[in-house]
Amino acid sequence: MSGNYEAKHCPTWESWQNCVRGRIATLVMLMWCVTLVGCGLSARRSTDPDFILRVNSTSPNGELRLLEYQYDIGALGYSRTWWAVTPPRFEGLDLTPYEMPYGYMAVGWSPANELLVESWKPYYYSDCTLAFSGITMQLCTPPTLSTGDLFQGARVVVTAHKELASLSQAPTTRKLLNAQWGAVFPPASAGQLLRQCSRTPTPIQGTWNPSPDQVRLLEGPLSVLLDHQLSALRLPDSLPPHAGDYYRQYAGVIVGGRRIIYVNGFHKTQVAETRTFLTEHRNDSGALRNFPSAFRDSDYWRGVATMVCDGGEYYFGVEYDPETHRFRNFSFNGR
Repeated sequence: MSGNYEAKHCPTWESWQNCVRGRIATLVMLMWCVTLVGCGLSARRSTDPDFILRVNSTSPNGELRLLEYQYDIGALGYSRTWWAVTPPRFEGLDLTPYEMPYGYMAVGWSPANELLVESWKPYYYSDCTLAFSGITMQLCTPPTLSTGDLFQGARVVVTAHKELASLSQAPTTRKLLNAQWGAVFPPASAGQLLRQCSRTPTPIQGTWNPSPDQVRLLEGPLSVLLDHQLSALRLPDSLPPHAGDYYRQYAGVIVGGRRIIYVNGFHKTQVAETRTFLTEHRNDSGALRNFPSAFRDSDYWRGVATMVCDGGEYYFGVEYDPETHRFRNFSFNGR
Protein backbone atom coordinates (compact mmCIF):
# COMPACT_ATOMS: atom_id res chain seq x y z
CA MET A 1 0.00 0.00 0.00
CA SER A 2 2.84 2.34 0.86
CA GLY A 3 4.50 1.59 -2.49
CA ASN A 4 1.28 2.31 -4.40
CA TYR A 5 0.94 5.62 -2.54
CA GLU A 6 4.50 6.63 -3.40
CA ALA A 7 4.05 5.62 -7.06
CA LYS A 8 0.79 7.54 -7.35
CA HIS A 9 1.75 10.71 -5.49
CA CYS A 10 5.55 10.81 -6.00
CA PRO A 11 6.06 9.32 -9.51
CA THR A 12 9.49 10.88 -10.16
CA TRP A 13 12.73 11.10 -8.20
CA GLU A 14 12.32 14.86 -7.85
CA SER A 15 8.74 14.67 -6.63
CA TRP A 16 9.70 11.80 -4.31
CA GLN A 17 12.35 14.06 -2.75
CA ASN A 18 9.75 16.78 -2.31
CA CYS A 19 7.41 14.31 -0.62
CA VAL A 20 10.12 13.24 1.81
CA ARG A 21 11.08 16.84 2.49
CA GLY A 22 7.47 17.74 3.14
CA ARG A 23 7.07 14.92 5.63
CA ILE A 24 10.31 15.77 7.37
CA ALA A 25 9.29 19.43 7.53
CA THR A 26 5.98 18.40 9.07
CA LEU A 27 7.82 16.34 11.68
CA VAL A 28 10.22 19.19 12.46
CA MET A 29 7.28 21.59 12.75
CA LEU A 30 5.58 19.15 15.13
CA MET A 31 8.72 18.95 17.27
CA TRP A 32 8.96 22.75 17.25
CA CYS A 33 5.35 22.97 18.40
CA VAL A 34 6.00 20.53 21.25
CA THR A 35 9.01 22.56 22.32
CA LEU A 36 6.81 25.62 22.55
CA VAL A 37 4.23 23.57 24.49
CA GLY A 38 1.79 23.30 21.64
CA CYS A 39 1.14 25.54 18.68
CA GLY A 40 -2.55 25.62 19.51
CA LEU A 41 -2.16 27.04 23.01
CA SER A 42 -3.95 30.37 23.10
CA ALA A 43 -2.87 31.22 26.64
CA ARG A 44 -0.14 30.56 29.20
CA ARG A 45 -0.97 30.98 32.87
CA SER A 46 0.92 30.46 36.11
CA THR A 47 -1.88 28.09 37.14
CA ASP A 48 -1.25 25.73 34.19
CA PRO A 49 -0.16 22.18 35.02
CA ASP A 50 3.64 21.81 34.78
CA PHE A 51 4.16 25.61 34.76
CA ILE A 52 7.59 26.43 36.26
CA LEU A 53 8.25 29.98 37.48
CA ARG A 54 12.00 30.63 37.45
CA VAL A 55 12.19 34.38 38.15
CA ASN A 56 9.64 36.70 39.79
CA SER A 57 11.01 40.24 40.07
CA THR A 58 9.10 43.43 40.94
CA SER A 59 10.17 46.78 39.49
CA PRO A 60 11.65 49.24 42.04
CA ASN A 61 8.45 51.33 42.00
CA GLY A 62 6.28 48.24 42.47
CA GLU A 63 4.17 48.92 39.37
CA LEU A 64 5.32 46.03 37.17
CA ARG A 65 6.54 42.48 37.55
CA LEU A 66 9.09 40.55 35.46
CA LEU A 67 8.46 36.82 35.13
CA GLU A 68 10.68 34.13 33.59
CA TYR A 69 9.06 30.75 33.12
CA GLN A 70 8.92 27.49 31.20
CA TYR A 71 7.05 24.17 31.25
CA ASP A 72 7.92 20.63 32.27
CA ILE A 73 7.07 18.57 29.17
CA GLY A 74 7.76 15.17 30.66
CA ALA A 75 10.02 12.78 28.75
CA LEU A 76 10.99 15.58 26.35
CA GLY A 77 12.50 17.61 29.20
CA TYR A 78 11.64 21.29 29.47
CA SER A 79 10.17 23.80 27.07
CA ARG A 80 11.78 26.99 25.86
CA THR A 81 11.84 29.93 28.25
CA TRP A 82 9.47 32.90 28.14
CA TRP A 83 9.80 36.37 29.68
CA ALA A 84 6.78 38.51 30.48
CA VAL A 85 6.25 41.97 32.00
CA THR A 86 2.95 42.00 33.85
CA PRO A 87 0.94 43.96 36.41
CA PRO A 88 1.85 43.18 40.05
CA ARG A 89 -0.97 40.61 40.27
CA PHE A 90 -0.47 37.95 37.61
CA GLU A 91 -2.07 34.85 39.13
CA GLY A 92 -4.56 33.42 36.61
CA LEU A 93 -3.66 36.09 34.04
CA ASP A 94 -3.10 35.08 30.41
CA LEU A 95 0.61 35.88 30.08
CA THR A 96 0.91 35.73 26.29
CA PRO A 97 0.01 39.43 25.64
CA TYR A 98 2.72 40.44 28.13
CA GLU A 99 5.53 38.27 26.75
CA MET A 100 8.75 39.64 25.29
CA PRO A 101 9.00 39.33 21.48
CA TYR A 102 11.14 36.52 20.07
CA GLY A 103 14.82 37.40 20.07
CA TYR A 104 14.74 39.36 23.35
CA MET A 105 15.10 38.29 26.95
CA ALA A 106 14.44 40.46 29.99
CA VAL A 107 17.28 40.32 32.53
CA GLY A 108 16.19 42.73 35.27
CA TRP A 109 15.35 46.26 36.34
CA SER A 110 17.46 49.39 36.63
CA PRO A 111 17.10 51.65 39.71
CA ALA A 112 15.12 54.03 37.45
CA ASN A 113 12.50 51.32 36.73
CA GLU A 114 13.91 50.68 33.25
CA LEU A 115 13.51 47.18 31.83
CA LEU A 116 16.92 45.70 31.01
CA VAL A 117 16.62 43.61 27.86
CA GLU A 118 19.17 41.48 26.05
CA SER A 119 18.98 40.67 22.36
CA TRP A 120 19.92 37.13 21.39
CA LYS A 121 19.38 34.41 18.81
CA PRO A 122 17.18 31.64 20.25
CA TYR A 123 18.11 28.07 19.43
CA TYR A 124 14.59 27.33 18.15
CA TYR A 125 14.56 29.72 15.21
CA SER A 126 16.79 31.97 13.14
CA ASP A 127 15.38 35.34 12.11
CA CYS A 128 11.87 33.94 12.68
CA THR A 129 12.29 31.26 10.00
CA LEU A 130 12.76 27.51 10.21
CA ALA A 131 14.81 26.03 7.38
CA PHE A 132 15.18 22.30 6.84
CA SER A 133 15.97 20.14 3.82
CA GLY A 134 15.52 23.01 1.40
CA ILE A 135 12.19 24.11 2.86
CA THR A 136 11.90 27.44 4.69
CA MET A 137 8.93 28.29 6.90
CA GLN A 138 8.15 31.75 8.24
CA LEU A 139 7.29 31.35 11.92
CA CYS A 140 6.76 34.93 12.95
CA THR A 141 7.43 38.55 12.09
CA PRO A 142 11.03 39.51 12.97
CA PRO A 143 10.77 41.77 16.04
CA THR A 144 12.58 45.00 16.72
CA LEU A 145 13.17 46.53 20.13
CA SER A 146 15.51 49.44 20.84
CA THR A 147 16.69 51.41 23.84
CA GLY A 148 14.08 54.05 24.64
CA ASP A 149 11.11 52.01 23.44
CA LEU A 150 8.24 51.34 25.85
CA PHE A 151 7.23 47.77 26.63
CA GLN A 152 4.18 47.29 28.87
CA GLY A 153 4.77 50.83 30.14
CA ALA A 154 8.45 50.34 31.02
CA ARG A 155 11.27 52.12 29.20
CA VAL A 156 13.55 49.54 27.59
CA VAL A 157 17.35 49.47 27.76
CA VAL A 158 18.77 46.91 25.34
CA THR A 159 22.01 45.47 26.73
CA ALA A 160 24.76 43.27 25.33
CA HIS A 161 23.96 41.22 22.23
CA LYS A 162 24.99 37.59 22.63
CA GLU A 163 24.21 34.45 20.68
CA LEU A 164 23.25 31.67 23.10
CA ALA A 165 22.85 28.01 22.29
CA SER A 166 19.83 27.11 24.42
CA LEU A 167 17.84 28.00 27.49
CA SER A 168 15.87 24.73 27.59
CA GLN A 169 17.90 23.02 30.28
CA ALA A 170 16.36 21.89 33.54
CA PRO A 171 15.08 24.85 35.55
CA THR A 172 17.29 26.49 38.14
CA THR A 173 16.67 29.21 40.66
CA ARG A 174 18.68 32.23 39.63
CA LYS A 175 20.45 33.88 42.54
CA LEU A 176 20.89 37.52 41.59
CA LEU A 177 23.95 39.48 42.59
CA ASN A 178 23.87 40.71 46.17
CA ALA A 179 23.84 44.52 45.90
CA GLN A 180 25.70 44.75 49.23
CA TRP A 181 28.60 42.69 47.88
CA GLY A 182 29.93 45.26 45.45
CA ALA A 183 32.52 48.02 46.04
CA VAL A 184 33.81 50.76 43.75
CA PHE A 185 37.52 51.53 44.06
CA PRO A 186 38.43 55.22 43.71
CA PRO A 187 40.61 56.24 40.74
CA ALA A 188 43.70 56.44 42.92
CA SER A 189 43.52 52.73 43.77
CA ALA A 190 41.75 51.42 40.65
CA GLY A 191 45.01 50.09 39.24
CA GLN A 192 45.20 47.55 42.09
CA LEU A 193 42.46 45.47 40.51
CA LEU A 194 44.44 45.12 37.28
CA ARG A 195 47.37 43.38 38.98
CA GLN A 196 46.11 39.85 38.54
CA CYS A 197 48.05 36.61 38.60
CA SER A 198 45.91 34.23 36.53
CA ARG A 199 44.29 36.81 34.26
CA THR A 200 45.76 39.45 31.99
CA PRO A 201 43.53 42.56 31.98
CA THR A 202 43.70 44.94 29.04
CA PRO A 203 46.39 47.67 29.41
CA ILE A 204 44.86 50.98 30.52
CA GLN A 205 45.59 54.63 29.74
CA GLY A 206 44.02 56.13 32.85
CA THR A 207 41.29 55.85 35.47
CA TRP A 208 37.94 57.48 36.26
CA ASN A 209 35.20 57.22 38.88
CA PRO A 210 32.02 55.28 37.87
CA SER A 211 28.75 56.56 39.33
CA PRO A 212 26.59 54.33 41.58
CA ASP A 213 23.90 54.27 38.87
CA GLN A 214 26.38 53.04 36.25
CA VAL A 215 27.41 50.19 38.54
CA ARG A 216 23.84 49.27 39.43
CA LEU A 217 22.87 49.23 35.76
CA LEU A 218 25.51 46.61 34.90
CA GLU A 219 24.70 44.21 37.76
CA GLY A 220 21.52 42.73 36.26
CA PRO A 221 23.16 41.76 32.95
CA LEU A 222 26.34 40.69 34.81
CA SER A 223 24.28 38.25 36.87
CA VAL A 224 22.96 36.64 33.67
CA LEU A 225 26.38 36.60 31.99
CA LEU A 226 28.07 35.03 35.02
CA ASP A 227 25.42 32.31 35.37
CA HIS A 228 25.76 31.44 31.67
CA GLN A 229 29.55 31.29 31.92
CA LEU A 230 29.29 29.01 34.96
CA SER A 231 26.75 26.77 33.22
CA ALA A 232 29.07 26.37 30.24
CA LEU A 233 31.76 24.89 32.52
CA ARG A 234 29.59 21.81 33.21
CA LEU A 235 30.69 21.67 36.84
CA PRO A 236 29.71 18.78 39.17
CA ASP A 237 26.15 18.99 40.47
CA SER A 238 27.17 18.83 44.15
CA LEU A 239 27.89 22.49 44.88
CA PRO A 240 27.80 24.50 41.66
CA PRO A 241 28.39 28.22 42.29
CA HIS A 242 25.82 30.79 41.17
CA ALA A 243 26.11 34.48 40.35
CA GLY A 244 24.65 35.35 43.75
CA ASP A 245 27.66 33.74 45.46
CA TYR A 246 30.17 36.34 44.21
CA TYR A 247 31.55 39.58 45.59
CA ARG A 248 32.63 42.25 43.09
CA GLN A 249 35.23 45.01 43.08
CA TYR A 250 34.71 47.70 40.43
CA ALA A 251 37.20 50.13 38.95
CA GLY A 252 36.83 52.81 36.27
CA VAL A 253 39.63 52.52 33.70
CA ILE A 254 40.27 54.06 30.29
CA VAL A 255 40.97 51.55 27.51
CA GLY A 256 41.49 52.67 23.94
CA GLY A 257 40.08 56.09 24.79
CA ARG A 258 36.84 54.62 26.17
CA ARG A 259 35.64 54.61 29.76
CA ILE A 260 35.37 50.99 30.91
CA ILE A 261 34.32 49.49 34.24
CA TYR A 262 36.58 46.60 35.20
CA VAL A 263 34.96 43.93 37.39
CA ASN A 264 37.06 41.77 39.70
CA GLY A 265 34.84 38.98 41.05
CA PHE A 266 35.48 36.36 43.72
CA HIS A 267 33.45 33.68 45.49
CA LYS A 268 32.06 34.25 48.99
CA THR A 269 34.33 31.53 50.40
CA GLN A 270 37.28 33.87 49.77
CA VAL A 271 35.71 36.47 52.04
CA ALA A 272 34.76 33.94 54.72
CA GLU A 273 38.27 32.43 54.82
CA THR A 274 39.96 35.84 54.89
CA ARG A 275 37.71 37.03 57.72
CA THR A 276 38.73 33.96 59.71
CA PHE A 277 42.39 34.75 58.99
CA LEU A 278 41.98 38.36 60.13
CA THR A 279 40.29 37.25 63.34
CA GLU A 280 42.94 34.66 64.17
CA HIS A 281 45.85 37.06 63.43
CA ARG A 282 44.38 40.34 64.65
CA ASN A 283 47.40 40.91 66.94
CA ASP A 284 50.02 39.70 64.45
CA SER A 285 51.31 42.77 62.61
CA GLY A 286 53.59 40.68 60.41
CA ALA A 287 50.73 38.54 59.12
CA LEU A 288 48.59 41.63 58.51
CA ARG A 289 51.19 43.70 56.65
CA ASN A 290 49.19 43.49 53.39
CA PHE A 291 46.03 44.76 55.06
CA PRO A 292 45.81 48.52 55.79
CA SER A 293 44.62 49.12 59.34
CA ALA A 294 41.37 50.60 58.06
CA PHE A 295 40.48 47.30 56.41
CA ARG A 296 41.44 44.76 59.05
CA ASP A 297 37.82 43.80 59.60
CA SER A 298 34.92 42.07 57.88
CA ASP A 299 34.76 44.71 55.12
CA TYR A 300 38.41 44.40 54.13
CA TRP A 301 37.41 43.61 50.52
CA ARG A 302 36.02 47.12 50.03
CA GLY A 303 39.53 48.58 50.05
CA VAL A 304 41.94 45.68 49.47
CA ALA A 305 42.11 44.28 45.94
CA THR A 306 41.60 40.52 45.78
CA MET A 307 44.30 38.80 43.75
CA VAL A 308 44.59 35.00 43.76
CA CYS A 309 46.66 32.77 41.51
CA ASP A 310 44.55 30.03 39.94
CA GLY A 311 41.28 29.18 41.71
CA GLY A 312 39.33 28.50 38.50
CA GLU A 313 35.67 29.49 38.48
CA TYR A 314 35.89 31.00 41.98
CA TYR A 315 37.51 34.11 40.51
CA PHE A 316 36.68 36.06 37.35
CA GLY A 317 37.29 39.33 35.56
CA VAL A 318 35.33 41.15 32.87
CA GLU A 319 35.17 44.57 31.23
CA TYR A 320 31.94 46.56 30.83
CA ASP A 321 31.33 49.52 28.53
CA PRO A 322 28.66 51.73 30.20
CA GLU A 323 27.99 53.58 26.94
CA THR A 324 27.19 50.51 24.81
CA HIS A 325 26.05 48.34 27.75
CA ARG A 326 28.28 45.52 26.53
CA PHE A 327 30.67 43.14 28.28
CA ARG A 328 33.91 41.87 26.83
CA ASN A 329 37.02 39.85 27.76
CA PHE A 330 35.33 37.66 30.36
CA SER A 331 37.63 35.10 31.92
CA PHE A 332 37.87 32.87 34.97
CA ASN A 333 41.16 32.26 36.72
CA GLY A 334 43.32 29.35 35.66
CA ARG A 335 43.55 26.15 37.65
